[in-house]
Amino acid sequence: MATISPNNNLEGMALNRARGRGIRAASKANDATIGNELPRPGTGDSMESLSKSFGGNCSLGGEQALTHKRDSGVASATPASSVSSASGDGSEPAILPGKLPPTRAKPARTIDIVSNMNELVLPTEAYVYRYDVEIQVVHLNGVKDLSKGPPNDYLREERRKNCYKVWQYIVQRESAFFGDPYTLYYDRAATLYSLTKLAFKESSGQQFTVPKQQISESPLIKDVLPKDKGECILIGIKCAEQCNLLLSDFAGCIDPDVNSRDRTLQQFLELATSQKIFETDAYFNFGNKAFLKNEGRLDLGGGKWLCTGFEKNVRFVGDDERSVAAVLQIDSKKTAFFKEILVSDFVSEHLRVRLGELQQRGMRPDEIKSVSHQLRDLVVYTHNGAQFEADALSRERAQDIMLDIEDKQVSLPTYFKEKYGIQLTCPNLPCVVQRQQTRAGWRTKHHPMELVKIRPGQRVDLKKQTPEQVEKMIKDCAVLPKKRMEETEQHRQHAGLGASRPNEFLANLQLQIVEKHKTAKAAVLHAPTVVYKTDKQPVDSSRGDWKMHANRKFFRPARVGIWVAMLFDERLDGPSAENFVNQLVNKCRQRGMDINLPSHYEKAKLNTDYIKQLMQTYVAHGVKYILFISPDNKDTAHDLMKLMEQQTQITTQDVRTKTVRKATGDRGADMVLENLAMKANMKLGGLCHALEASTDFLRLNGLQSNVMTQRWLRPSRLFVGLDVCHPPPQSREERCLKIPPKEPSVVGMCVSAGETALDLTGCFWYTMPKQEAIISDLEVYFGDALKQVKEKRGSLPQEIVVYRDGVSEGQYGMVITQEQLKFRKAFRLAGGPDYKPHLTIVVVQKRGSYRIMPPAPTGAKAFDQNVPPGTTVDHTIVHPSHTEWIMVPHRTIQGTAKPIRCTVVVDDEPRLSMEDLEGTMYALCYAHEIVNSPTSLPAPLYGAHELAKRGRNNFRVYKNVDGSTTSGNFSLSAPTSISQALDDFDEASEALDVRKGELKGTKFWA
Repeated sequence: MATISPNNNLEGMALNRARGRGIRAASKANDATIGNELPRPGTGDSMESLSKSFGGNCSLGGEQALTHKRDSGVASATPASSVSSASGDGSEPAILPGKLPPTRAKPARTIDIVSNMNELVLPTEAYVYRYDVEIQVVHLNGVKDLSKGPPNDYLREERRKNCYKVWQYIVQRESAFFGDPYTLYYDRAATLYSLTKLAFKESSGQQFTVPKQQISESPLIKDVLPKDKGECILIGIKCAEQCNLLLSDFAGCIDPDVNSRDRTLQQFLELATSQKIFETDAYFNFGNKAFLKNEGRLDLGGGKWLCTGFEKNVRFVGDDERSVAAVLQIDSKKTAFFKEILVSDFVSEHLRVRLGELQQRGMRPDEIKSVSHQLRDLVVYTHNGAQFEADALSRERAQDIMLDIEDKQVSLPTYFKEKYGIQLTCPNLPCVVQRQQTRAGWRTKHHPMELVKIRPGQRVDLKKQTPEQVEKMIKDCAVLPKKRMEETEQHRQHAGLGASRPNEFLANLQLQIVEKHKTAKAAVLHAPTVVYKTDKQPVDSSRGDWKMHANRKFFRPARVGIWVAMLFDERLDGPSAENFVNQLVNKCRQRGMDINLPSHYEKAKLNTDYIKQLMQTYVAHGVKYILFISPDNKDTAHDLMKLMEQQTQITTQDVRTKTVRKATGDRGADMVLENLAMKANMKLGGLCHALEASTDFLRLNGLQSNVMTQRWLRPSRLFVGLDVCHPPPQSREERCLKIPPKEPSVVGMCVSAGETALDLTGCFWYTMPKQEAIISDLEVYFGDALKQVKEKRGSLPQEIVVYRDGVSEGQYGMVITQEQLKFRKAFRLAGGPDYKPHLTIVVVQKRGSYRIMPPAPTGAKAFDQNVPPGTTVDHTIVHPSHTEWIMVPHRTIQGTAKPIRCTVVVDDEPRLSMEDLEGTMYALCYAHEIVNSPTSLPAPLYGAHELAKRGRNNFRVYKNVDGSTTSGNFSLSAPTSISQALDDFDEASEALDVRKGELKGTKFWA
């Protein structure tokens, strides 16, 4: 299967522009040399390594021997993954490192877990046959593929439903050709699988025609043709390139070369287990997710529902290639949908104002803007059935809109009264605007909102969810494991994937779904010992948290120079704000920080020009730190101050008003102050704690040396986190006009470039949007980070461990064939041709559908029902041919634990052991330094995620993408070409570069 790769032309343009800038001069100068030194694609050696790993044995002693070899002072490694200098289009080999045996170190304890997987028992000698299907509608204006069209939720689902209706009709009409309909597995678009070979009359395939009369007489398909324009429907079927599929052949599914993996069997099984869902039509379907249309809905307010459903996947798991099993993985899901209601009712619900009151007083400009944001690109339909994608609400009232009718001007209410006999009840309200593309250009139509209705099945984008709705969703989705297991099982049975409902599709296939969920033994890893300046604190491995004693000092307390406090929230009085500041200063001093009271208090106005002038004044007076208090649920002050932080190099810390009230209240105040003090210490160059291996771990495994500092987090090892933050999709009009994107994707990179592995620094940069490959400029930014490490530590690292987020399984090849090469290029940029450190890249996925939990959850709280922090599974329920593990590193205090799935995609020889990989990652989950418990991601990756978000924030304020700044100093003009878009993103990368000045080397984003 080909990997998803960036547009080569765009990427080439981006690189050429990058190389023209000063900071990329070194990159350009070394291009030719580096190209000649790339490792060649592997052949038999890689496969031999894979077969050895299946039968190998990795013990603690063996790992110590490898450690001794790596510590010999030679920074050289042999790439274990096959790579080449080809274009990265998926044609070259991309071989994953072989599967390592499970860890052999003794854990804190071993527990039983149950997964959300049910094994699929497949027939041993059964074949299915694959065909390509094309359904076309012939009408007066030409021929249209029924399966293709705009990506809107409703329109896409309607196309698929129409394809399925046509399919059901033709299968029934041509029953002699197709046979039993329950032996046919159709994806509602272009792919068909059949249990029997279809007998084509011609070798090229078969075509069926459904004439207009038959269509009009069939209740099933009479609405498929365009009104008064349709002539007939054509259904074409032909053999696919890979026609025959043996259901028991797993070899191609687990090929170590991910660019050669055959996903056909996986796709077929996912399709076969979806047939009953399609047939019942009780769900809104989106890829591998399905949501019930009318059952179990929660009213979120604001014209939106929270609908319940599930995500379904088929995976291949096992301990090796001989024990492969196909499993069905189902996880309960919930998401928000727009209600199918009149736009006028939606406006009333969204604004929380009765419709009669709105009609009486009219709508304010800010209300029109808010509703327009909600309606944009929603599919709606009018009283007479006309359907379109809404653009906005009009600025004018319906009664003020005039139409040219037969050479005279008629008001909109008068037109509807005379044309349709409809008396508008809301003439004082705006209309729904439709923008229609014609040959002459764009045409605007206005529709009274009381006559326009929202189509069902349209999900609510995150940017259209209000804080109150998000809070309701979080509360309803935070389901404890016991209830989640019950909900997941109910969904499985309801979808015809359990014993309670017959499923003729699976019965004919002789496919059985094991009712019992797949179980495994899990290791609970040892929590580390937390080291402070004054003492050490062992962490209870069963709980994963610890408390701060009164006299405990930060490991490296920060010194705070001149600083000021700013208040943006007018609802908080000055004395209350000053009281909070005093308490925070006392807490910082208690933890050893050198900090005085602020030199100045400022009651600030939220005005761009004023803030810019004020910040320049602070720069002139040597201010190093600003603590500002901003209103709840409003990001304007935060967003503006974070841009000013980058431009003035003054460290800033935002505290919301509700946090101030908690910090000065009666319950939990001390914990809030502790967290704020830790955050301030990290921002200002301090380090709250260090880490050591626990005495229990050392004792149980017979070790004398500190495995944490001498092996896992040793100074010669560098940790890197990489993540990408993508912009929202373009509007329908922008897509139609092919307007280049005005917002980039943002790459966040966090590196342990300080004195220790816990001293994190980072940066971000901008690239063309929607490209998961972050190869653009990676070698430049990472090469700069390596030089920073050398300045701090006196030498370049011998080992590089990269944690990469935002990559799906289908994109592993992209990391191997593209991003890996950029890292090796950075090695040469920083250390010359002889610098070849050991490289390991681990893809970390948090957004998957994996769940692990105790077999019989008990207790009333989330922490009691969930698995403990450090729970790790590296066998039975993970991939059979490459190195993978499932981990719950964090304390689960709400709902059901969401594990991370970790996959090694690059690992040079000599290989790291599972103990090293898992132990290092779990230790780094204790390195966030802002809370006294582990996080759900290792600290470098957590930092990369935050840096990508910060980069997006700074770009949006810098360019005033959403018009939210209060001054016209920042302006955005949409680029007119791809070239200009690249120039804009390059210019922003330069202007917003955080690698300059005093912020460099600090955890300013904490």
